[in-house]
Amino acid sequence: MFDHYIERNFVTKEYQERLLENDVRRLLFRAKIGAEYRREKIGTDDFAVNFPFVCMADGQAARVIKPLYLAQGDSTKILTHGGQWVDKVRRLRKRNALPANVLFPVTAPAMNSKPYEAFEEIREDLLAVAVRVVPANDENLILQFVAGA
Repeated sequence: MFDHYIERNFVTKEYQERLLENDVRRLLFRAKIGAEYRREKIGTDDFAVNFPFVCMADGQAARVIKPLYLAQGDSTKILTHGGQWVDKVRRLRKRNALPANVLFPVTAPAMNSKPYEAFEEIREDLLAVAVRVVPANDENLILQFVAGA
């Protein structure tokens, strides 16, 4: 009980990403477009990935949003978790299974820290596979993305 209530060992990256997803969901519903975005599996018969926010148009994914928590205090955890998503996007792009419009709202570690260098590496890798990366707390940039800007 001490670990759970005092040390808060339940606060994992998965938990943090769920909180980020909730924030994005609330933002989309406040903007009256929440119903347009739903959880979908995107991919092909041989490789598919679940995304929490997908806007469909004519039976195809048109826009994808994946909140990503990269504020871990350990560079290895950032590189491992972020690298998994870079790999997933790269594989989907290789199969032409991902739309051009993909947004990752991310939470970054503190600037000028060793983990921030790992975050920057992942950010650059995501940009290299044509993913738009924005701060998770920048509601204006997220809303610009969903509006098509």
